[in-house]
Amino acid sequence: MSVKSDVERVGRAANGSMSVKSDVESVGGAANRSMSVKSDVESVGGAANGSMSVKSDVEMVGGAANGSMSVKSDVERVGGAANGSMSVKSDVEKVGRQANRSISVKSDVESVGVAANGSMSVKSDVESVGRPANGSMSIKSDVEMVGGAANGSMSVTFTTS
Repeated sequence: MSVKSDVERVGRAANGSMSVKSDVESVGGAANRSMSVKSDVESVGGAANGSMSVKSDVEMVGGAANGSMSVKSDVERVGGAANGSMSVKSDVEKVGRQANRSISVKSDVESVGVAANGSMSVKSDVESVGRPANGSMSIKSDVEMVGGAANGSMSVTFTTS
């Protein structure tokens, strides 16, 4: 995984990893079952094969192919998307769980639901991130603690100024 959060650079992780950038301008594409996430920024590069592009507090979200997503920002509810897809809610209170290779994303909110089996939970500028299972990552930027991720995955803690 490649992670950038108000810092300069984090080493890459291969295959099924993720690029995350919060409060920055652009995010590079992440390959194969991965995700590009951007909050409070202008655009997000597409991520390939059953993955997601997410934009919060912006105008438009590009469609994601093959197991695509439902996206709603600054609203109250997002319907569930089935089988390898995503539900996204930004600036709201709760995100439901998504099954099997999906992602839960919440920015500037309090909690993120756990996503199962090779997926990710991402939270920026918040307090805690739930643990995702099996080869995935927990990421937290501008916060104090990151939960452990199991089996060949990464935990990252950033100290920024």
